[in-house]
Amino acid sequence: MEELSRQNPAMAALPIDIIFDILARLPVKCLLRSKTVSKSWLTIITSSHFINFHLRRNKFLSSSNQLLIFSSNHDHSLYSVCFESPVNAMELSFFDGGLSFSGIAGSCNGLLLCICNAKTSRSDVCLVNPSTLQYRRIPKLQVPRNFLKVIYGFGYDYIADDYKVVRIVNFVYDCYDGSVHNAREVMVYSLRANSWKFLEEKVCNYATITSTRNGPLINNHLLDWMFWCTSMNEHQISSFDVCSKQWGEVPMPDYVKSGPIRHEKLDTVVDLRDLDGCLCLVTKNFGGNLGDVDVWVMKKYGVKNSWMKLLSMSDMDVARSLKIAPIAYSENGKEILLRRDEESCVFWYNLREKRGRSVEIRGLPDYRGMISTCISSLVSPYGYGRNDDEQFVHQQR
Repeated sequence: MEELSRQNPAMAALPIDIIFDILARLPVKCLLRSKTVSKSWLTIITSSHFINFHLRRNKFLSSSNQLLIFSSNHDHSLYSVCFESPVNAMELSFFDGGLSFSGIAGSCNGLLLCICNAKTSRSDVCLVNPSTLQYRRIPKLQVPRNFLKVIYGFGYDYIADDYKVVRIVNFVYDCYDGSVHNAREVMVYSLRANSWKFLEEKVCNYATITSTRNGPLINNHLLDWMFWCTSMNEHQISSFDVCSKQWGEVPMPDYVKSGPIRHEKLDTVVDLRDLDGCLCLVTKNFGGNLGDVDVWVMKKYGVKNSWMKLLSMSDMDVARSLKIAPIAYSENGKEILLRRDEESCVFWYNLREKRGRSVEIRGLPDYRGMISTCISSLVSPYGYGRNDDEQFVHQQR
């Protein structure tokens, strides 16, 4: 703090815990600039204790700390927009320009799990911090022969203080007797170890097919996927705990489980999302008009009776393709930000007045890829306690 001492002796005389508390109140952009003030400030801001403290504090702040991240199909780039005032989009430009994206698979503690463009990237997925512009390529994996679908999930193992990526591959399994079955392979990547580990391979005698591409994250460590169980002729929600590496079952609303929801190949809209920390289910309402879409929210995770219908839309001007994806609540909770899948459109929907209003975002090209919310944080895709060196690419804003 030598330079700071000469310029402002009073500031230099402050106890370290006071400086720590002051810095923890600053947004990430200011902290990135503050790292150049002195070696002492650099040590504080890059410490794991400070990064964790700053993360916990910012999680309880208003939506001003939230970012909307758009994945563009036009130029395979990521764009960031402030959630509180989604007006101007900013392209996330990385130092070496070597990243090209085809989608977003998950978000946790300020990190994004991004699916790389297979034609130009050396990795299938990578971890990105859109606030600090740090990123890390994850080692590439081979997929089983005759694979049907590859899906991902991303969460935080609070027991091991480690971030985990889960990859599920559905593939066709040929048995020795000539019969053919569906099978599922699960691999788990550890950020600390920077390696994949095989978890399980399960043959599904009664074709079980994932209905959702990537797993919504609840409570930072529970990843959820919806499966179609042919033997029972219904959808089921399975939960994977990245800490224990165990599967569990999440109950569905009675109406949905016993109602006329059919296989996704019949163009039935059934989707699973997370909405501000709650599990969210989007269904087509066969009991109403053909244009009705229902959005269910599980207020208390794992508790069947906590499912509630958040909204039901029948206005074709709002619903249109019926592929509605909830993103987040407004700060006052009166509106919900929705998008129409497969369209470049996001809009606010008033829950009480039951009508929508469009959102225009300047500087944003076609974004028919995934949209994700992301908290602004200092968490590094290379783990805690590492300074800006050759171990990761970093660009000061």
